[in-house]
Amino acid sequence: WQATRRVMLMGFSVDDVRRGLAALMTERSEARAMLRADHAFVRRRRVRLATAIVAIPLAFVVWGIANRMRTQIGETSWDVPPLAEALFVLRSILLGVGVVTLVRSPLRMPIGERLFRWTWLGPIGRLMLRRAQGRTEAISRPPSGKHAAVSSRSAPASTMTPPPKLDSGQPTAALAPRLDALTARVEQLERWRDSARGMTDSGR
Repeated sequence: WQATRRVMLMGFSVDDVRRGLAALMTERSEARAMLRADHAFVRRRRVRLATAIVAIPLAFVVWGIANRMRTQIGETSWDVPPLAEALFVLRSILLGVGVVTLVRSPLRMPIGERLFRWTWLGPIGRLMLRRAQGRTEAISRPPSGKHAAVSSRSAPASTMTPPPKLDSGQPTAALAPRLDALTARVEQLERWRDSARGMTDSGR
């Protein structure tokens, strides 16, 4: 919301912001299409999915083994050996990695992007953008009425000096030395850039 208000304060309209958001979503869809067209990436993704499918039941097996290693020493207290603690940690890692790998995929649209499209590219987003536009117009609106009249009377009649006028008869002769100096400076910078680039290439 704040970013949208800042963009509108720069002078962009509601349609401009909506076109920008739609272009951003289109870019993400095209990026996913490029990944789906990459056969090597799709193959690696299938291997990860198979690993995740194996990791989830393995996490429960590890949890069962670690649970049997505990010894109850009180009504609500247990003695957990170091190996069992390591297995409990391994179980959490396997379960977390497996679930995240199955749920999140770079080849599918994530839930956050779906909510973003539904919110900002739909009627709700249009209403919010128009509300932001109304607030930005209220902020950027110049003062009116009595306060404007007072400020206009309190302002000095003329506080800016006009820019100097160039003599149209001989502007080239007056600017020629400066242009020559600027040209020489640009050539010197270009030579320095080429020499620095050559040193970098030789270092590689």
